[in-house]
Amino acid sequence: MLNPQNLQYGEEQYEAYKPAPRGAVERVQYDYRDYDGELFSCIKPTLDECRAERDRWLDTKNVNKLTRLLSDTEGQMVAALEKAIGKPIEQMVADLESELRKAGGQKGE
Repeated sequence: MLNPQNLQYGEEQYEAYKPAPRGAVERVQYDYRDYDGELFSCIKPTLDECRAERDRWLDTKNVNKLTRLLSDTEGQMVAALEKAIGKPIEQMVADLESELRKAGGQKGE
């Protein structure tokens, strides 16, 4: 009998079984504990299908983590830049656009 509470980080456990009624297709119950402690469980016809599903779950989970990290980092960078310059980023962009328009107009004169 599987017990996901016994899984250490990065470990998997699985067990093949045939559900009742007779003639039912064998299934694999699969558990995996990620390195952050989150548990993934599924039931599929084969171990390979279980691992493929786990890999998709990990990919999605890691993309979401990376997106959050990048968003947090971007926000911290904008805040640091605004603090260093002393004005909001929108105002810096508007000022730069204005300067570029002036510079472009001077070239044509």
